[in-house]
This record gives sequence, structure tokens and C-alpha cells, in this order.
Amino acid sequence: MTNTPIRTRLMRSTIFVLLVSLSVGLLCPNFAQALEIKDSAFFKYDLENTSLGAIQGQDSWSGSANAKAVNNLKYAGIRALELKDTSSSGYEFASRPVPPSGAGILEFYARASQTNALVTFNILSGANTAISVGFGSNGKFVRQSSAGTFTDVSAGSYVTGRWYCFTLAYDLVRGKYNVYIYDMTADKNKLSYLTFPDDYSPLTTDSYMDNIQMKTASAQTGTVYFDNIAVYPMESRIADEGFEGYTAGNLNNQGAWAVSGSAVTVESGTGISGAKYAKISGNVTTDVYARKKLYRAANTTSEVWVNASQSNRQLQIIGYSDIGSLVESVKIGFGANGNFFYYEDTLSVDTGIAYSPNTWYRLRVNTYGAKNSRYYVFEVSNAAGASVFRSPLLAMRNTSSSESSYLDVIEVRTPAGGSSTFKFDEWNVMANDILLNQSFEGMVAGNAVNGQEGWSGTSNSTVTDNTGSVISSGGNKTLKIEDTSTTLFQSAGISFPGVTSLLYEFWVKASSTTNILYMDVKQGSTQAVRLGLASNGKFGYYDGSQYISTPTDYSANTWYKIAITVDATDKTYDYYVYDRAGTQLVKVNDIDFIDASTSSVNYIGFATNSTKLGTYYVDDIRLKNTGSFQNRSTFDYIDQLGTNGDWFKNSNDESGTLAWGETSVMMAYLDMYETTWDTAYLDQFISHADAVLNQRDSVRGVTDYKGDSLAAWRSGSRYTLAEKLLQDAGGSPVLRVKSVRNGDSTGGTGTANDNNSIHVQVTQGTNPGSFKLNVFSQTLGVDTTYDNLNMDNASPDYALTRVKDRLVVLEDMGGSGTNNPVIMSQAEPLESKYMYLLVDNAYVTVPYARYVDLVYNDSSFPIGGTYRSKADTYKTAVKTVLSYFDSYWTDNPADNTEGYFTFAYGSPIWADGVDEPLNRLAAIGMAYLYINHAEADAVYEARASKMANLFKQDLELRTVTVNGATYDYYFWTYWDQDLYGYKGWTTSAGISSNTKSFGGYKATEDVSHALLDIYFAYLAYKHQLKVVNTTTPVFNLTDMQRFANNYTKKIIQSDGRMSSDVAGNGISANYVAEWLLLTEFDPEVYNKTKDLVDQKDYLGTTRAIGMSALMNWAKPALILQAESLPVTPSAGRTQTNYTDTPTGKIFNNLNSTAINDYVEYTVNIPAPGTYSIYIGNRTASNKGIYQLAIAGTNQGTPVDEYSSTTGFTEANLGHTTFSTSGNKTFRFTVTDQNTSSSGYQLAYDYIKLVKH
Repeated sequence: MTNTPIRTRLMRSTIFVLLVSLSVGLLCPNFAQALEIKDSAFFKYDLENTSLGAIQGQDSWSGSANAKAVNNLKYAGIRALELKDTSSSGYEFASRPVPPSGAGILEFYARASQTNALVTFNILSGANTAISVGFGSNGKFVRQSSAGTFTDVSAGSYVTGRWYCFTLAYDLVRGKYNVYIYDMTADKNKLSYLTFPDDYSPLTTDSYMDNIQMKTASAQTGTVYFDNIAVYPMESRIADEGFEGYTAGNLNNQGAWAVSGSAVTVESGTGISGAKYAKISGNVTTDVYARKKLYRAANTTSEVWVNASQSNRQLQIIGYSDIGSLVESVKIGFGANGNFFYYEDTLSVDTGIAYSPNTWYRLRVNTYGAKNSRYYVFEVSNAAGASVFRSPLLAMRNTSSSESSYLDVIEVRTPAGGSSTFKFDEWNVMANDILLNQSFEGMVAGNAVNGQEGWSGTSNSTVTDNTGSVISSGGNKTLKIEDTSTTLFQSAGISFPGVTSLLYEFWVKASSTTNILYMDVKQGSTQAVRLGLASNGKFGYYDGSQYISTPTDYSANTWYKIAITVDATDKTYDYYVYDRAGTQLVKVNDIDFIDASTSSVNYIGFATNSTKLGTYYVDDIRLKNTGSFQNRSTFDYIDQLGTNGDWFKNSNDESGTLAWGETSVMMAYLDMYETTWDTAYLDQFISHADAVLNQRDSVRGVTDYKGDSLAAWRSGSRYTLAEKLLQDAGGSPVLRVKSVRNGDSTGGTGTANDNNSIHVQVTQGTNPGSFKLNVFSQTLGVDTTYDNLNMDNASPDYALTRVKDRLVVLEDMGGSGTNNPVIMSQAEPLESKYMYLLVDNAYVTVPYARYVDLVYNDSSFPIGGTYRSKADTYKTAVKTVLSYFDSYWTDNPADNTEGYFTFAYGSPIWADGVDEPLNRLAAIGMAYLYINHAEADAVYEARASKMANLFKQDLELRTVTVNGATYDYYFWTYWDQDLYGYKGWTTSAGISSNTKSFGGYKATEDVSHALLDIYFAYLAYKHQLKVVNTTTPVFNLTDMQRFANNYTKKIIQSDGRMSSDVAGNGISANYVAEWLLLTEFDPEVYNKTKDLVDQKDYLGTTRAIGMSALMNWAKPALILQAESLPVTPSAGRTQTNYTDTPTGKIFNNLNSTAINDYVEYTVNIPAPGTYSIYIGNRTASNKGIYQLAIAGTNQGTPVDEYSSTTGFTEANLGHTTFSTSGNKTFRFTVTDQNTSSSGYQLAYDYIKLVKH
């Protein structure tokens, strides 16, 4: 099974793939339609979640001072990137890394404000410019030639103020690219095509790109805007070696293999699959090797099956980077000591895992990361698919060279020293995510498709070179399936690596509308999906076992694009059909698999009906693994995108970077630890946690507005107020100008500001003895001048009386009353003040508190050990930070079961003295709960309870009807509706020194801040937090189900997009991560989140790591209610189902009376694999201690169900591997009794299994 390297096929198909993509809306102009069938970009940036102001430091961008995110001047959404060059001697720029690729399509939108300045968009390979295109200083679109000059790419001129879509189809491996430019002013679906594509040569011989840059010319001035930047990969399986198409004998020169001597051969016989395999035979005097050059790839999965005839000789499997000479990147293999080995950088590591002679093993390497800091993971499994070994994240070899971190060549080698024999087979190398990109251009026309590039097929399934039959105008081949018999059928298909989530796209054309073509997706021979071009002339599909004909007709001799998204976890698929204009003809969602036993898919095929005739054409097949966010390897890859895994750990929090960036990273490592039990993730957490502690102000030596330097993290910038102290001619302070965040001294304008943009200037007033005050912000578009002011508080022109500004308030510093501020020669900005924000500090401590809870409650981390010692340190740090806010705690005077924190009165924040919003309370509530669960703290528990109950009592129960069914959900607001933040305040109340009066902020809670609310409620539920002085849980199961309904029935809209608030209003940028916590209460939370993640690429955003971790952590569990399971108590004992009145939960109770009594539940394991085991316990004062055993083997440690009050808890009993599916016995045996318990009874709510 050979597959022509894509680099030899790609550029021939680049143009036609691009044009096809344009016609169906995958590239400009129609993004929305593409998103509906799952976006294929591996990098996309639209600036919508970028903060206004300098781009430098945001989302991995670097940039000059005048490279900024701005509002309004955008192509789509709200924001765009502005490059404003006001100097004729310097230049402005913005740049950022993107996932490396050798070939693909890059798209961006741009708009120029002048026609006499050169502004370029550049594709870079490292520091080298590969492609440079843009707006020329001659008013034309230009590109840079290899001579360094800029030449026109079109005869027409560009127009200022008009948006253009630039599309670059590049193949840097072959050294060619094309340019397309579209005018976006008219009907966006009918664009004016401005340039005729031609093959241009890049400016460098580098065969990959990994950076993009926008840049002005140093000798010219001007302004240009950029928006909607996207990169689309054109990579595929880059090696597929089953050796089936090779001739027995020397492997040299077959399929581009190069062999030393004749000791590497193709053999006939049984390999791991098929009828051939390769064999390498070592000798005493020289190394023996075979190597193959690949299309360069940065992020790959490489796997090979190997069988050793002995256990005392070494076999090396090596991946090289080609930097003029071959440099090793990866080295793994079979050791001469009988164990598997690998290299981490320069160090050879013995795994300690032995291999057996004459046994097949699959060796897999996943590579990912950024140039100069590349990593890989090495895995070994046996022929049954069971894991034998998995490494932690390993550093590649020789990463000091700028290009030594890519995979260009694969090799198998036996070192000199003795005779040896190793078989190897099914060596596959894949660019991650893209499973197949099949255009048929590399196949032999006129021949059967069977045996070409891995395809199988019947005799009349052939490759045709009839250009009139292909969909792709740039190619000339397609698959033709011709059925000329009413007794036989014709078919063609191809296998691919099994995945659970798949995007499958292809084009199809029928010669008539009276015959039948089936289009299948399978797991081996198990049918998951079947679509049909039916004999009634309709598109159709199978929903379960039932064939359904759509109302949509298809026409003969007409091309249609079919797209399906397959979810083998949910056992459903979505079905779409488009015409060549990109119009959607069919859309059907959530269709059931034909066979629900399908657990993954690994085959696509086409077949005619044996009783019908007809000819069909198929072209441009594309398969993409869309489940990557659920994979550990993708998480590790995403982790390395964040400054090579450092993310924000070396940043301070003055702009919120730690709270709203690094916290997500640290939580992600803990999510992945709880998913994989691999302490490597705890090690990564510790690395980050220690670095963040070093960013505390007490270490940095910086202070807040009061001069305090605490063991905490100060905030400023846009979060706090800024001020400017104006002096009189004698140098005495006379007037303080303070910024206003929301509201002003007369009641509130609701205007948000940007402190860094507000400037003030004092000039001479028109009237004698007066002054002018100019207040302006270019960012906010506000510029106001107040004339004839003075500082006499009895005058009608007193500055504090006259100035009622949107941006500032004034404070008289108590001078003489007659001295005016001194005249200023130029405007000066307000200066931000620093303070310790509760929400930032509390949220930064949450991952520390969670780590403490995790380690303290796991006996595998002994006191005195490394992980426990770190937990002790972190606990002290957390408690220190939280103690700083104790004086701002308030018990609600109206209800002693509620409480909250307030902003410190007089602090530099607009709402000083006011109650904190709900989401900010949630942040410190989470930290309290984690610490309290690790080590009981009555104060923390009481405060957490009061804040949780404040939130609970603020929830408004509402209903929504979906498909005829009615669901309860919760509505809530940003601020608690009974407190000042929501209701507002008057000047006479004396609530705030900075905002004397305010009308109240009554907005519905947005989906971003709601993430904190939901997490807090989730922890309160999981920890069974009670209303103070009662036995009533603050949040119960019904509450959590209602929150889940918020997400699935209101927030996720009918078109699949995410609302901007919890009531279902607006459209958001997909703040999805923590909503996944609710998967436990409704699996649809996970399914709908997965749909969102599939639609939008997040690899270029800081939210990616948290979403990937939670997609792994929150995989839907199999929850088995104990009362519904087959149950057997021990002899003489009985079991009974009871209902808990407060919660409505039903549980099963064993009426045990002594040690060794037990109850057994029969649990059906749906599929072999490794599962986490969680037990839902019913606690009470008469319960015993139990030990779980599965199939006779103890699982986890004993669990004590005693509690002085009744309730429910969940016990994590670790993980176990089931080699087979089917019924397993779970036995719970009484082993002891708590000294405070009055009995030995056991009770269970559920058994939860999470498959990994």
C-alpha cells in the first residue's frame, strides 16, 4: 500500500482545491456556511476577543507601539488590527507564530487608507520572509519578487477604505505560490475577482512557514487595517507503508526507500496485516539501514509494527530533520538488553519494559510543538491493542538547530555487532488531524482503483482522466464507478486510522436519477452511516435501521458536495448537501447510527445496488479527525503552543494576565492529571505554580496605591482608576483628576473607559484669571474642553461644579481656593493606580487550593513526600492571600444565611465600597471550598455557604419549550439583585467615594463570567455544602440539571451558536470550557460543546488549553443507578431502595450488621478499555466502611460512609482495565466501622464509569 507523497501531487491540485473551496464557501467570502459543516482552519484569528489597544503580548502577538486592536474599522465582528505609521523614518509591524505547515491556503482581509504607501502581509519561515504581498505605493496590489523588488500582481488599482480578501495558495516544499484577491464591497457572495493566479516563487528555499507578519514601509506613512486571518492546511497521510504493492526482494528504490546494501528486503508471508512485510537483517561489521524521505511535517503521528526474532540485538527507529545533512530528531527502539528504549534529547533511557521475541508490537510517536522546542511522546502497544508503555512528554534530539525539530526522513537501523532479524510492517506517518486528502491526481488513469494509494475496489471502479467528469478545474482525474450488470454491484473504499469524531467531505455526480449509489462509513464491516442517491431521484440516508428519503431532488450529470460529521461516542451523524454555488440543499442533524455498537470509524466506501445500473463519479475526498480536543496528544501539542509550555507563568497580574490566562493553564494541568493519573502533569503544574508565586509583589518589590507590598498580585491598567494630580504655580496640589469606570458624580453614564488613553491638559482660559481643562481619549472618541474654570467654590465657574465629564471626576485638594492649576505645555495621560483585587487574587489561588485538596485526599502522596510538601507550601500561600480580604467581608444584615465581600472604600476602583459582583464572589468561594475539603476550616465553610446561598437565592426559575417539551432553567444577573451593585445608590447614601451616585448595573450575567458562577455552584454541590445552621444543601441535583438546561436549551442556540448571556441573548465568542462540568448532569452539554469546538479553531487562542483539558476530563460518563442494577446481598442480609426526601435521589441500601457482609452489583462493561471508577455514596450516622472489589480484585482504598448528617458523596476509586466487555461483578464488603457510627449499613446512589 503506497501513497504518493503529497508534495509531488499538491501544487498540481492547489489551484483547483482552492477554487472548489471558494465555490462552497470554505474560504472567502462565506465563512458562516463553512462553519455549519465544521471549519477546517488550523489557525484562525478575528480579533473579537482581543483587548483594545496594543497588540503586543496578546494571544502570542508581537508588535510595535502603533499596532493596535481597534473598534469599528473592521470587516466582520467588532474589531480589527490597525497599523498606523506616522513616521517616514520607521515602520510599524505585528507578527505572531502559527502552526507550521509546508503547504496550504492563507487568507486575510485588508483595507488601506491611502494609495501611496507600501504595506505588506508576510509569510515567514523563522526569521526569513517567504512570501510578501499587499498594497503598493503605486496604488496597485503587489508582491515581492526574488530580486527584492515589488511588482504588480494585477492591472487594476485598489481603492482606499475598501475591504479586500487576499488568498495565498502556497506550497513551500515545491517552491511555488499563487495569489488571489477579491473586492468585498459588492454582494459578498458575488465578488469581483481581481487577480489571475500564476505560479510565483517564494523568497526563501525554506520548505515550511511558521509565522505571519504585517508591516509598513520605513520611508512612507499610512494606515491599514487587517481582519479575519486564517490558515487552512493541505496536509495528509505522508507515509503509508504496508509493502503490499512492492516486489519481493531488495527494498532499495521501491517506494522511495533507500537501503544500505541488500539486507533490507520485502518478504512474502504474514505480517501484521496483508501478505507482505519488510525485513532487516543485521551483521557483524556494518550498520544496516533503510530510510525514506517524507513531505516535511511539524506535527505528526508515526507508527510502525515491529517483530524481533531475538531479544539480544538492537533495532533503532529514527526520525530525522533534513537541514542539509540529516539530524536525528527522534530515536526509539528495541534494546540489546531485551527492553524498549528511547532518547530524551541526548540521554538514552531504558524503559525497563521487556519485549518478547517473535511478537508484534506497535511503536507510535506523536510529535508536536514549536520550532526550537519540540517534544514527542513514545507509546508501545501489543497486537491486541493493549498499552505496554507510554512515555511522559520528551524533548526531541538536537533541537538547538532552527530546523532540527521537523520530521523529514524515517529510518530503521540495526547497528553493527552481530546477526539479527527484525520484521516491520504498516509504517504510517500522518500529519495530525487530516486523515485523507484524496484528489486521485497521483493515480494511474484507466486502471482499477484497487491497489492504488490504499484503495480497494471492484473491476469497474476505475480512475478516469476525463476532464469533463471531474469536479476540480485544476485536475483531470476522478474515481468512476460504473455498474453495467443487474445482478452484480460495483464498489470502492479505503480504510484510515480509527477515530471517534470525523468530518467527511466529498463530491459526487450521478449519470441518471433512476439508479442507486450507497455512500458508507464503517468500523471494519460494522455499518455506522449509509447515505443514498436513490432511484426516486432524491437524496436519502439511514436513521438507525430506517431509510429516509429527503424532499430534495438531485439532477443527473450534476456535481454535489456532501459533508457529514460523525460522532461515534454519541452514535450519531449530521448530513449536509451543497451545490456548486455553495447553496445548502440538505441539512439533517443527530441521525442515529445504523449499528449502535460502533465505537469508532475507520472506513469509507461507495457501492452500487446489485439490481440497478448506472455510472457515478467521486472526487476531492477529505477526512479530518475532529475529535482532537479530546485527545491527550492534542492537549500536549496545544500546551507547547503557549510559549513552549511556559504560557504566562513568568508574567505579573497588573493587566489580569495571571488571573485570566495562567489560572486556566494551571487548572488544565490538574484536569489532565485527574484524566490520566500521570504525575508528569503535576510536575508541569508545580513548575508553573512556583513561577507564579515568584510574581507576588513581596518578591518583586512593588506596592499598591497605599504603599503595601503583599504576598499577593496587584492589578492596575484597565481594571483600576487612574488619576493626575495637578499643582499650582507654587507646587502645591490643587486639583486631582480621576478617571471614571462606570457612572459619574451625578448619577451614572454607564461609560467604560480605557485609563491608558485618557489625557488632560490645562491651558489659559478665555476670561482673565480662568483656565481651560481639555479631557480627551482618542480610543473612545471623546474630546471635551471646559473654558473659564476657576478653583473658587463659591463661583458658578468652580471647576468641580462645571465639569460633568464622561471620563473623569475632579477632587479639590484643599488649596487656597483661588490658585488655579499651572498651565501645561502638552497633554499628559492619567496614571493607573494599583490595588489588590479580590477576584484576581482569589482566582489565581484556586488551582493552588485544588492541588492541595487533591494531594491531601490521596494516600498515594505521603506526608513528607515531594508532592505533599508542595501542597503544604501552597496551602500557606493561599491562606495568606485570602486573609488580606477578611476585613471586607459582610454578613448580609437582611439574612444571616447570606454574605458577601465589598470593594475597599477609598480604593482606586470605580465601585469602591460597593458589594462585589456574583462571579467575583464565586472566585474566592471556590478557593474556600477546595481548602476546606482538604483541611476543615469553619470560617471558610461558613463564608462559602453564605456566598453560595446568596447566589442561590438570586436565581430566578424560568421555563423554556424545546420540541414540545418544557424545561426548567435559571436566570440570573451580573450583580445580586438585592444589593447596591444592581440597585444603584445615591450621593446621600455615601456608598462610594469614587462614584457618588449610580443607577445600578442590571445586565443579565454573560456566559464568560458565568463560568465562575457555574464552577462555584458545581463545587458546592459536589462538596454537599449546607446552608449555615441547617442540613439543607445549598445546591441539589435539580439545581445542577437546571444549570445544564441553561446551556443546552438556552445558551446554545438552534443554529449551534453560543449566546452571549445565560438567558440566550446575543452571540458570544464561545466561552465554553467550564460549562463542561455540567456534562455529569446532561451528556448533551458535552455533545453541544464538542460541536462548538469542531466548528471553531482555537489553537491560536489562550482558551485552547483549558478547553482541551476539560474535553478530556469531562468525557460523558456511564452512570449506572444502583437501584436499577442486578443486586445480590450476602447470606442473611437484605437490600432495599429508598428515596431521599430533600434531594429526590433514590439509593440502594444494604441492611448489613457486621464486618464481611457484602452486596454485589452486576455491571455491564460496554467495551474493553481502561475506566475510572467513581461510587456515589449515601452517607448517614449508621453507615460502615467498605472495600470495593471488581471480579475479586480490590479496587481503591476503603471508603467510610459515616456522617453525622445524611447526604451524598462521591468516592474516586482509581482506574482499572477491562480486557473484555460484558458483565462484571462489583462487590462492596463491610470492612470496619467508624467509631462514631451506630451501624454497619452500606448505601449507594450510583456507579460511574469514565472510559479513557
